[in-house]
Amino acid sequence: MDTKIAELVEYLKGTVEGKCAIALAGAHAKGAADASSDIDIYVFAEREKPFEERKAILSAIADPGTTPWVDERFDAAPWGGGMDFRYQGTPVEAVGRTIARMDEVIDACLAGKYEIIPATWTSNGYYTFIYLCELSFLKPVWDPDGILAAWQAKAAVYPEPLRRAIMTDFLGRSGTWMGNFHYESAVRRGDILFTAPIVLHTLMDMVQVVFALNHTYFTGDKKLEAALAKMPLCPNALRPDSLDLLLTVPRDPAVLEEQRQLPKPAHRQLREWVNEALESCRYKKGSASMPAVTLYRPALEELSFRQSLLGDPDTMAYNRAWGGIINFPRQRWADWYQRWLEDPAGARFYRYLYDPQLNAFIGEAAYHLDEELGGYICDVIVSARYRGRGYGTQGLSLLCQAAKTNGVPRLMDNIALDNPSVSLFLKAGFREIGRNETYILVAKDL
Repeated sequence: MDTKIAELVEYLKGTVEGKCAIALAGAHAKGAADASSDIDIYVFAEREKPFEERKAILSAIADPGTTPWVDERFDAAPWGGGMDFRYQGTPVEAVGRTIARMDEVIDACLAGKYEIIPATWTSNGYYTFIYLCELSFLKPVWDPDGILAAWQAKAAVYPEPLRRAIMTDFLGRSGTWMGNFHYESAVRRGDILFTAPIVLHTLMDMVQVVFALNHTYFTGDKKLEAALAKMPLCPNALRPDSLDLLLTVPRDPAVLEEQRQLPKPAHRQLREWVNEALESCRYKKGSASMPAVTLYRPALEELSFRQSLLGDPDTMAYNRAWGGIINFPRQRWADWYQRWLEDPAGARFYRYLYDPQLNAFIGEAAYHLDEELGGYICDVIVSARYRGRGYGTQGLSLLCQAAKTNGVPRLMDNIALDNPSVSLFLKAGFREIGRNETYILVAKDL
């Protein structure tokens, strides 16, 4: 080990109490360091020493005329506590984390649970599953109790629950602006301050889907183009030739429109790959088991799923007779939420369809009192990427049970003549009670 690094390890061991482990990251961990490389170090400990004591230790070894940056706690931020300084002319970036926090986040990620936290220093937010990703490349330099070794053993194989969660969550996020009329009108007027962030965030969401599809840990925002080029499953829109167009900011509406269209086939391709991946990991060959689904009452901020659901052209193709996709902007959420989820009269009921095995929302189920028809109209929508798996049948059954529990005597639905879901309703015990040139009216007594 380099003498300078060995000295730093000894000094950093003095900033903590109890058990600890220390690892190299960055170029030194990857064997690509040169004379100009900084030193990235992770310090994992039962607890950090008091702030002033740690600051004094680092100030004593930092280059003359420089002042170390030291966070007050190791858990000061979701990514840890910083200890940055210069040592013998070399910048040192040390990140401190408590062992308890590491255990908590690692276990959550292994179960497919993570957070996306806004951060100014990364383009698409900080993903807490980075904790697992980092374990794939950290190089232990002090681990007498096997703490790092145990964590790295857990992360040795890409966990399937996390893979499913990333694929489904980020596929949904990346589809938010597909077919959105606000984006389309911004393109026509050359509103690049509106369009450019949409393109960037759509691409960065797609990047996460690609990494998960390929069972590859995401290791950070740098050098992504080279990493994507090596991925067996990667849409052409994320290849170098297309990135040139996607990441420029032209004012020409014609070029902006070309830019807007380019991610659409990529999203369709990703959806196909994700569906295939989910099928292969959920069902054993020859199994006739059906996925379990539950009704979930969303929080206000979780209405982003409904926004993407109603804005997906493939999902809303059944609604072609009434305009296709439905715009559901954030400014409408609070009022809509109050009417549909906080209705004291019980005239409206709304829930997400949630698959706990996937840890993902896969659709919505609702009913409301239609005074003109004199009854309760129901609605079940399953996202296009989850169709054909029995979710619609289960969702409709759960909705009927909920309505009956809430004292609703009868559910009805008016279904477009060309909508194949009419067979789903008839199999669920609904019967046709009327039709016209536009729709079939079905009903079921509860």
